Amino acid sequence: MAKYIKFDASSGSNVLIGKNESQQTGNISKISICNERPNNSTDTSLVSIFLHDGNTDNDIYIIQQVDIPPAVTLVLEDNLSFNISKYSLRINVIASGVSEQLSIIIK
Repeated sequence: MAKYIKFDASSGSNVLIGKNESQQTGNISKISICNERPNNSTDTSLVSIFLHDGNTDNDIYIIQQVDIPPAVTLVLEDNLSFNISKYSLRINVIASGVSEQLSIIIK
């Protein structure tokens, strides 16, 4: 089952799949992250996707501070599955603009 997320970095929310979240599993085959800024924008997004077990010292990064330019989609397809009873899947975005607008699809 796919999960579709409209992410606004100004909202402060950063959990993509919560630990033990119902209707979700850690069996992920693909994550698509689209920077919805228009192509003529100069606002890039620095994106980190990581597994979090409740202790910041133990975070496991899938990608760390990858630059996604405006109107570009990043697709991740390798080594994404995780133990949902132990970890949550999280995102951090460092915005170059006022707020970031991302569309995220998790399959």
